[in-house]
Amino acid sequence: MATRVPTTTSGSKAGVRGGGVSGRPVDDGTVFSSMKEFWFWVAIVTLLIFLNFATWMGLVYMDKKLTKTEALCVRFEEKEKKNDRRKKADDEE
Repeated sequence: MATRVPTTTSGSKAGVRGGGVSGRPVDDGTVFSSMKEFWFWVAIVTLLIFLNFATWMGLVYMDKKLTKTEALCVRFEEKEKKNDRRKKADDEE
């Protein structure tokens, strides 16, 4: 992660507004204010990556099941047609 460049003001102190009147830095150049916040975002991003992985694995699993189901349907239709032909042949005799 990149760090931000501290701002300068008229008082020539970096990151302090109003020339350092209050003495509190506005921007110290860090992206996260604490390690707790950093680990909080690491946990969030990790969970998002895991959920993305789980979703894709679920989709792959469902696609595999649908392919098998389609193959079974085709087999049953062929078997049904074959049985219909046999019945017609038996009825004609």
